[in-house]
Amino acid sequence: FTILKTLYNLTDCIKILHISGLIHSDIKPANFGFPIRNGRHLTEQVQLFDINSIYSVYTKYPKFVGTPGFCAPEVFKGKITNQSDLYSIGATLFNAIALCDDVPDCMYDDKYYDNIDQIVADSKLLNASPITSSSRFQTAISTILKKCLAKELRNRVDECDELKELLQKASVLLIPSQYNDLLNL
Repeated sequence: FTILKTLYNLTDCIKILHISGLIHSDIKPANFGFPIRNGRHLTEQVQLFDINSIYSVYTKYPKFVGTPGFCAPEVFKGKITNQSDLYSIGATLFNAIALCDDVPDCMYDDKYYDNIDQIVADSKLLNASPITSSSRFQTAISTILKKCLAKELRNRVDECDELKELLQKASVLLIPSQYNDLLNL
């Protein structure tokens, strides 16, 4: 649940950048974190790091940056869109859950796309709990990954609200419905 809630809040943060005409272009676990209050991480708040990678969509000659394993394929071709950031969020989710023998370093590569369902099914993290090992939850995670990590932009999640909705649907599968309102999902 913490992973999905964190990615939901990260997506909300990225949405603010996108609305402002900005793209982060280097979303990965090392470039965001949580404030600490009273010795506890506040997972409902996300702080972005590496602001040198943020640029305006109106920049005539933007400096493209990204990290292999988290960077959308179009970035390496000199193009970047809001969807490139959503790809990176999907790669971050992949990195968090792909604890399986088929992906030894948990880093996403396009060669894994056709095997996402199997990688999710084999995830040691997801299989550690009866709730996260359910086929409904794993299907929801596979759907998020496929919609974020599609090579073709036309097949990828279009905007942050769409990704937030997918993350919310997956989160709801983890908790009894009477608690959803309390968690602001």
